Amino acid sequence: MLKRTLIAALVAAVMASTLGATLAIAAGDPQGSVTEAGSATTPENVARCNGGQHQKHKALISNQPLQFDEAAGQVVIGAINFAVPSGRDTIEVDFNAETRLYGAADEGHWIQIDVYLDGVLMNPNDPVSPVAIADDDRGWESNGTSVCQRVRKGYHTVVAKASAVDFYGSANLNAWLDDWTLELDQYE
Repeated sequence: MLKRTLIAALVAAVMASTLGATLAIAAGDPQGSVTEAGSATTPENVARCNGGQHQKHKALISNQPLQFDEAAGQVVIGAINFAVPSGRDTIEVDFNAETRLYGAADEGHWIQIDVYLDGVLMNPNDPVSPVAIADDDRGWESNGTSVCQRVRKGYHTVVAKASAVDFYGSANLNAWLDDWTLELDQYE
């Protein structure tokens, strides 16, 4: 009896998950992602970015420090070219580095990482609360960020850029990225 109850619960959970994805696709969400606000498994404001079979992995890796100050604006970290032969693929872009932000004695300063797909900022992005990977002068830290998006057939370029942000204009920031990796995974 317990075995039947457990199997029935599992089947109900799978059906609920499938129904949610089907409704998302029917509602015009080509990714088929579902954010189940208030559920125990998916917190509010969390998006799923799921692909199919893994197609490619590309990476840029550097052990040479990249140093820049806040006056430099956005500095290109690296770029990866890729092709989607047909239909739509899902790409996931990950960036990680050892980081250090000198001159950030108080709050309101950070190293910001932006990832662009064909010149357009990828999600998640929020101009009010941007992706900050280092926010103080406590020493070297390991930080990273990930973005994901569906991409149509064609040739594409992903570019990662960094900037030292002095929100209040009260510091003279100097940023370092060392031992960094920029990776792109492509899924059907």
